[in-house]
Amino acid sequence: MMVGRKKDVRFLEEEYASPNNSLVILYGRQGTGKTTLATEFLKSKNGFYYCCKECSEREQHLLMREEWKNGEGLNIEEEGFEAVLKAAVAKAPAGMKLVLVIDEVYNAVRQGKELTDALANLLEDNKGKNNIMIILSSSSVQWVENKMVKEIGALSHNITGFRKLLNFGFLEIVNRFPKLDSKTCVYIYGILGGVPGYVDMWDADKSVKENVMKLFLDKNALFYREPERFLKSELRELSFYNTILSNLASDREKLNYLYQRTGFSRAKISVYIKNLIQLDTVEKIFSMEKGNYDNIQKGLYGIKDPFMHFWYRFVFPNLSLLETGDAEYVYDKLIEPYLNEYMQKYFVRVCKEYLDLMNAHDKLPVSYDFSESWYGKENTIDIIVKDRENDRIIAALCKWSDDIFDETDFEKLISASEYAGIHVDYYYMFSKEGFSEAFEERCKLIDNITLIGLDSF
Repeated sequence: MMVGRKKDVRFLEEEYASPNNSLVILYGRQGTGKTTLATEFLKSKNGFYYCCKECSEREQHLLMREEWKNGEGLNIEEEGFEAVLKAAVAKAPAGMKLVLVIDEVYNAVRQGKELTDALANLLEDNKGKNNIMIILSSSSVQWVENKMVKEIGALSHNITGFRKLLNFGFLEIVNRFPKLDSKTCVYIYGILGGVPGYVDMWDADKSVKENVMKLFLDKNALFYREPERFLKSELRELSFYNTILSNLASDREKLNYLYQRTGFSRAKISVYIKNLIQLDTVEKIFSMEKGNYDNIQKGLYGIKDPFMHFWYRFVFPNLSLLETGDAEYVYDKLIEPYLNEYMQKYFVRVCKEYLDLMNAHDKLPVSYDFSESWYGKENTIDIIVKDRENDRIIAALCKWSDDIFDETDFEKLISASEYAGIHVDYYYMFSKEGFSEAFEERCKLIDNITLIGLDSF
């Protein structure tokens, strides 16, 4: 249940162990497991949980009062958030820290400050008395990162820590599906990304096609319109964001391409992209600035979130066909033939994660701080890392194709390195379908080439 959340659990435990009051902000997009993390943490503690609803302040107070009175047995005579919170403190065993989890706190804050003011007063009144830990949770990343501190007023002065729950990486997906092969796990990562709530919907007993059909292509499917629902919860003007994302998904990655295609002003496009970047949906793509700088391609943007990328690449442009019940046709003719091309980007990410893990355990001939890519006007180097001490470089080529990796692929990496003006010391080759026998035999005689197939993941 808590796969991939050990560091997050440790963070909460450290806050709990503090001898003083604690106020933790726990946030991340819907589906990242905030509620599961908080409620699992709460199980071994003395505390109370409440999920804020979209309702008036008075209704919010009455609902909290009723839930804690009926479910937790609190004796609450007076009205108001302060009365409810004081009753919770009164029931706490002496010498044991009280934990209060207020989930989706944004729903309460946007109706007023009564709850957050009551929480601030609670912490102030109990300084040096009953130690209290408050966890405020929210699925609105934009609100937490841009407006929350101002909108919760005096309570913000008590914040002792922020924790943003990140999406799972490839390794967590492998751990989540121990019976599946690495190839299928790469597909899961490239299609669903690392949102735990989405990953949990994948049926390990069904094929990639069956899962895509079940989750995306049926009109009643769970994810049929999920990306639009997610964007509507955070942003206005959905039509403009749909336009930007559908074009980015179709590899129109430069600002100028977007300008010519959409007719939006460059300033408008920049604002929309900035908002999408804040949601971790879009990213500006930076190239390693080494070698021949004039050949570097600049001003690139791409969809960062695999789930959003997959939907805008394959579902959004085919909604008319899906509405008429042609899901099988859409998968067979409009998804499967282009799936390898789409997956290439995410296989590169998986290979970066592999190298980063090897680097962390000193299993590489160089030691680096972060992995990059090199994007040229004519050539690309999938992964490139530079030794932090002596400039030795690893370059990697990642091939997600139905064809095996052979000498021609290696020559493409050599050519790209020459075009980039980068001297490479070590080569790492990753391949979905393995390597040709002739190329493997040649590499046995060369000590700076490493071949890695999916069976190594």
